[in-house]
Amino acid sequence: MTMSHGMNVGEVRQLGTALQNEGAQVQEMMGRIEGLVANASWVGPDAQAFKGSEWPTIKAALSNAADQLSQFGIKAVQNADAQEQVSAS
Repeated sequence: MTMSHGMNVGEVRQLGTALQNEGAQVQEMMGRIEGLVANASWVGPDAQAFKGSEWPTIKAALSNAADQLSQFGIKAVQNADAQEQVSAS
């Protein structure tokens, strides 16, 4: 009989770990971008808006995305753990 649905626990755990790693990579990318923005020699009102208003907005969105990816990955691992417990009983 062919299984039409269900969970491959190992695969879902790998997915969860990969998602958490991607979240960490977004955080690392934010650090690199932060350095680029901070070290830009651009000055003036447009630079102030870019560095002081626009970048913080984007940084917050990236931080949120990184957190959500990590939480999504944690949830996948939790689902795999739960499936394994149910299957063991």
